[in-house]
Amino acid sequence: MTIRSQGPRPIRVGGRKKQLGPLHWALLISVGLNVVLLATRGGGDESPSEATPEAVTELDDPIGMPTPEEPTDGATGEAASDDDDSAPGMVAMAEGEAPAKFAKITINGPVSRGFVKAVGSPEGDRLALTVSRILVWNLNLTKDPRPGDVVEVLYRVNPEDEVDIDVLAVRYESEKFGKTFESWQYAPEGWKYPGWFDADGREVAAFLTDGPIKDYQQITSLIGDGRGHSGMDFKAPVGTELFAPFDGTVTRTNWKWKYNGNCVELRGSDGRTAKMLHLSGLADGIKPGSKVKAGDPIAMSGNTGRSFAPHLHYELSSSSGRTLDPVDEHTTKHRLLGGADKAGFATAVAELARRMDGPGSGE
Repeated sequence: MTIRSQGPRPIRVGGRKKQLGPLHWALLISVGLNVVLLATRGGGDESPSEATPEAVTELDDPIGMPTPEEPTDGATGEAASDDDDSAPGMVAMAEGEAPAKFAKITINGPVSRGFVKAVGSPEGDRLALTVSRILVWNLNLTKDPRPGDVVEVLYRVNPEDEVDIDVLAVRYESEKFGKTFESWQYAPEGWKYPGWFDADGREVAAFLTDGPIKDYQQITSLIGDGRGHSGMDFKAPVGTELFAPFDGTVTRTNWKWKYNGNCVELRGSDGRTAKMLHLSGLADGIKPGSKVKAGDPIAMSGNTGRSFAPHLHYELSSSSGRTLDPVDEHTTKHRLLGGADKAGFATAVAELARRMDGPGSGE
């Protein structure tokens, strides 16, 4: 995606607040679609808004195991072949994983039902959820889409879990802004998980530089998502190390187990309180009364309590109990690719674009 200059969500870069933006609104409109998914899988997932499908294509991926073609709920598509998956920074498929798929949708109203029409449910629901989390850093999905806008997505579905979607690339052609927003999945050297980057190699989502978690797969929920959610959710495997976001004192642990599971609460000298829920456990020595410094290990993420998928729920409140947005309270940045990653990223983008534009892609 291009560097966002219009419609960003609120962030603080170097301690300076920026303009309010789209993510809260985009997550709000996802609630209806997410009710069924949340009841069975959940974990703080959202989705975007109606469109019409133009093409759905399953692309052959030679280093993965071919799978039978699946119904596309009336959408049309053709098979296309890929040569290899070995470009630097690209995430190679493990044996048995499904081949990549391509979906093209033309907007003619609100966005999410078009995904369901294109690929069926629950795949379309989950695809809409995942794509929305990428798009909303540049677009307000309740206000910015125009009839005729085109969304193109290259993605994979976990063959063992049909609602687990891995989005490889997204292109959104916007009539309002007169440009195409791009997001390309890439795994930089030294990163534990791949991220999504715009055409200039700038990370699409904001990163909390002083936040409680350094390695995560995706931000899946923020304040104001419409379901009374009071925290920020990070999709992360069970056991991911978590850190104290500021100096403070541990005030309590493992309260309201049925909902919170393993949990910890930290209070800073300024009265702010941080809560981390659904943990797999606490770091050694962490108990009520423990003193910690910012950056000290404090816990491990998990899937305990009322949680339907492994993730961290991170919540901040003021001394008066008012909910605070972590994206406003923390220093944030959009990481830039540099060094050898620049060449690797260019190669990966060229390969992903070839897949999207090749035979059977709908072009």
